[in-house]
Amino acid sequence: MSQIIAMSKPTKNVLTETTPDNFIFHSNYDTLKYYVQGIKRVTVNFADYYDSDTDPFGDPRYYHYKIVTVAHNLGYIPYFVGYFPDFPNTGDMIQLPLFHADSFYFTYFSVYADSTNIYFMAQLSNTANSGSGYADYGYRVFRNDLGL
Repeated sequence: MSQIIAMSKPTKNVLTETTPDNFIFHSNYDTLKYYVQGIKRVTVNFADYYDSDTDPFGDPRYYHYKIVTVAHNLGYIPYFVGYFPDFPNTGDMIQLPLFHADSFYFTYFSVYADSTNIYFMAQLSNTANSGSGYADYGYRVFRNDLGL
């Protein structure tokens, strides 16, 4: 007989329960293991734009692109989550990717990974060709190698 560690949800009997969804924790089922977590600021220098044109009203429109990396060096593509911890200053947590556009401008925020880094990407258009803007990206990387 093997031994287990289990904690059932309230109103469920840990000794007789067989449905995995009725456990808070059960040692027979894998759980995600945190490796690293944090916040990374991505600052876009508006003077550094890759293209420009004018919107239908003749106003200038500049296109910006910025990637910032965080090393994890796990040697495989880990399971990870990227999000805005406070989008923007609303108290709302928003999971990435996030895309917003109207007929004139767009904003695209994303996160992706390879076997050594997580990449935080900001791509946007606006009327600014000077100054800067930033976004704080939250991330959690898990040690589990899910074979992704």
